[in-house]
Amino acid sequence: MIKGVFISEELANEIRGLEYTDSVKFNPVQDEDGRWFVSEIEGEHLDGAGSLEPLFRYTLAQRTLRMQRFIELQEERGENWINENEEMLSAWLQHGGNLEELLNDGTE
Repeated sequence: MIKGVFISEELANEIRGLEYTDSVKFNPVQDEDGRWFVSEIEGEHLDGAGSLEPLFRYTLAQRTLRMQRFIELQEERGENWINENEEMLSAWLQHGGNLEELLNDGTE
């Protein structure tokens, strides 16, 4: 699985073309959803850029299923639970992963 480090648009603009090692330059890329990322190797040269995430694009059907599951969770667990777990849920909605596994790791 190919992975990258998602970064802000501001950081992408700031580092584009800068060398991170001898004769090797940062080359941020924007995916079809408008998110910016750099390669795993480039990410190792950035402080506070975020975690390594899988790079793939969900189909519309997959996104719809994820949103439906999110709505179910909101109804089952309430708004406070959603707010308390916002970071984990946002990462799941954007980047994927096994939500049920995350839910069973002590967040229930």
